[in-house]
Amino acid sequence: KERGADFDKARIGMIDDLNLLREDYNRLNASIQDQANSEEKRADDQKKAQVKLAEYKRLEQQIIEFNKNAQKTLGDQTQRLRKGRLEEIQEVVSAKAKELGYDWVIDSSQDVMLPRTPTVLYTNGKNDLTAVIIAILNEDVVGKYKPSEPAKPAEPSAEKPAAPTPTEK
Repeated sequence: KERGADFDKARIGMIDDLNLLREDYNRLNASIQDQANSEEKRADDQKKAQVKLAEYKRLEQQIIEFNKNAQKTLGDQTQRLRKGRLEEIQEVVSAKAKELGYDWVIDSSQDVMLPRTPTVLYTNGKNDLTAVIIAILNEDVVGKYKPSEPAKPAEPSAEKPAAPTPTEK
């Protein structure tokens, strides 16, 4: 939160500077349009306005880059903090489940904001059906999806390929 507030302060300062540049540019533009001003003053203000416009565009681009970098930095920091906290929770859950003799601990909250959190927080592995299911599924596979014998590698041909013959033009 503190880091986000720091980024917001810096962003607000940059936006304030951008607004001042816009005001200066608008003031100079008004001076350029004012026929009461001398040709020399209007030409001088035109040059100043071009400089202000260039500064404005440069600062506008800096703000865009700053926002991108700030979002990435905050996202990375949030991810690191979340990961550390989830690892800590996982350790505590596993230790308590072992202590109480549980076979499984399932996370019933499954927050959509944290899609990468595991559903099964702890298992002792006793009730894992994976190998049995794979064996059943593979019983009828021979002939349908895989050959009953592995394919033999092709033997190299004894004949050498003929060299291409040049064609007449």
